[in-house]
Amino acid sequence: MTSVHERFPFPDEEFGRVPRSCAHRRKHDPLGSVTLPSGDVVRLAVRHDDVAAVLADPRFSRDLSKPGCPRLQSGADMSDDHDTLINMDPPRHSRVRGILSRAFTPRAIESWRPRIRQLADELVAGMRVAGPPGDLVAAVAEPLPIRVIAEILGVAGGDLDQFREWSSLAMSIGDDLADARAKGKDEFFAYLRELIAEHRREPHDDLLDAMIGASVDNDRLTEDELCDTVRSLLLAGYETTMTTIGRGMFTLLRHPGQYRALVAEPELLPGAVEEILRYDFPADVGFLRFALEDVPLPSGVIRAGEGVMPLISSANHDATRFHDPETFDIHRPDTGNMSFGRGPHYCVGGPLARVQIQEALGAVVRGLPDLALALPAGQVPWNPSMVTHSISELSVTWSHGGDPR
Repeated sequence: MTSVHERFPFPDEEFGRVPRSCAHRRKHDPLGSVTLPSGDVVRLAVRHDDVAAVLADPRFSRDLSKPGCPRLQSGADMSDDHDTLINMDPPRHSRVRGILSRAFTPRAIESWRPRIRQLADELVAGMRVAGPPGDLVAAVAEPLPIRVIAEILGVAGGDLDQFREWSSLAMSIGDDLADARAKGKDEFFAYLRELIAEHRREPHDDLLDAMIGASVDNDRLTEDELCDTVRSLLLAGYETTMTTIGRGMFTLLRHPGQYRALVAEPELLPGAVEEILRYDFPADVGFLRFALEDVPLPSGVIRAGEGVMPLISSANHDATRFHDPETFDIHRPDTGNMSFGRGPHYCVGGPLARVQIQEALGAVVRGLPDLALALPAGQVPWNPSMVTHSISELSVTWSHGGDPR
């Protein structure tokens, strides 16, 4: 058995790769214990079937505000935001999610696709005009998600830099940033309250208007719930999507044969995005839960009061579910990845993120068909974090002018 004193998150062996210790745990210690930065000891679920069960079972609570609940770190973090959707349990979670689903519909998301494609094409066109080499993170991965989420929420373009700052603070880790996180949240909520009031005075026909008006049996989101929901959408719609686009392009360019196949057969794009989500899921930790009662899982039992962390990145590399999981293959049939979660806490922004990733990669493939890394993969700089590892700069090159399409 693996020592209960093994620290988690595991030390980085190579940025952008699932630690090798996960493969050992999947085989020998699928629900072993680890010690979190807070000092709390929890169980780590690493097999696909165990992770799926934890994500779907309501006997595992996301409300970590109760005394004695395990914590990822000792200082204040997003787990203290009890009004955030990801931290709610039923029945409150079911109520808020049900109302939100009236606004965040598949039809609404698809209706935004043409504008997202236009924005992505414009960003790639800007890279071609500037000429090689270019930074794919600064040129596409970073600006596209923040512009998309701002447009669909009716946020003024001049406020985007402030949005970025609030988002980065919310995703930060460490006791030394606790005061800054709290201050940033207060400032963000004050901004959102004014934005909501403005939309009530003068509707903009955007997602925020739809959220304000959405109801189930005449029950609507309160102003605080609206603020928390918008904040959650910003974090999911910006930070995580930006990271996935950057890492996804890096993964494709590390496998140039796969990139060429995508250029030759652009209809492979949806499957390529699913394979990117499976192979290179950007979150290096899971959303911690604790058991409300004894819960049997395929690999063992989690006892009442125990914390458990479902590690989605490991589940996505489980050889019992995926053939040859360490091979990146955009022709892979049904990946069935769990990168946007499963069960009641399935990421509400997942469908929007998927559209953005598809359109970002599609624009790059169309506009820069001979794209290549400008540096060896081992020299690409990363932003290390306890939550996600993002690429800080992805230097790329191509034939000057690229494809004028």
